[in-house]
Amino acid sequence: MKMEMTIELIEGFFTKEDAIKLVQDLIQTKIKFHENKIGSTDQLEDVQQREKKIKKLSETMQNLRVMLADLESVDLNGVIKINYA
Repeated sequence: MKMEMTIELIEGFFTKEDAIKLVQDLIQTKIKFHENKIGSTDQLEDVQQREKKIKKLSETMQNLRVMLADLESVDLNGVIKINYA
């Protein structure tokens, strides 16, 4: 039987600055995860895939800053869903 767990990580209204800080910290944690994995593997294909993910995450952060530039506050909802059997 398939099971699911949901974690409401972020929920609510935040100032632009707080929203950027929260999302930036999450993205930086994910980037650091990939960097650590790169440092512990010698598989070229794995390294290249992780480098692409890091680049995409960095671009997402830049896009977020542009998107929020003219806003006062923002409603953030961040959910993690874990599916398991």
